[in-house]
Amino acid sequence: MIGPAPEPAHRIGLGLAVLVTVLGLSVIVAAALGPADVDPLTAWRIVASHLTPGVPAGGWSHVQGLIVWDIRIPRALLAALVGAALALVGATLQAMVRNPLADPTILGGTSGAGLGAVVVLLLGLTFAGAWSVAVAAFVGALVARTRAYSSRPPLTNEIQSQVSRRTERRSRVLRNRPAAALERRPRGVWRCATS
Repeated sequence: MIGPAPEPAHRIGLGLAVLVTVLGLSVIVAAALGPADVDPLTAWRIVASHLTPGVPAGGWSHVQGLIVWDIRIPRALLAALVGAALALVGATLQAMVRNPLADPTILGGTSGAGLGAVVVLLLGLTFAGAWSVAVAAFVGALVARTRAYSSRPPLTNEIQSQVSRRTERRSRVLRNRPAAALERRPRGVWRCATS
């Protein structure tokens, strides 16, 4: 099967530029939203005054500047970073299992993380202080994934190649069968399709 034609480089670059612009605008909008009253234009000016030395600082209160620059911008940037990390991990998992519908439960990572966290909570372990549950969940997920990969039988590749050869033979037979049936019996199309 021939895959889709590769995208031209300028279209990929244009798409990437649009996505980066939308990400930047969403960070500015996230910096403007909240219980304190800061409009998006003021948030933009606050961010621009901190990032570029030539932009004059003014037109907003000191509290608004602290809220936007010290609280909301780090939170919005952290959310973007976490989203990028989750997207990268999801794409890696989908590539590893060669399934575009893969989710974290497919290799036991979620179950292992839950087991590690529950063991630490039930036994009351505090080996890493406040991070004990998170560390145990990470180690549990890592152990479960390692166990899932190490428990593959040694003949897996040979079995998979045999299955793929059988599937290829069947598909060749099925591809040729309807054409042969139409040549022999023009009225037997219904019987061929239902058999």
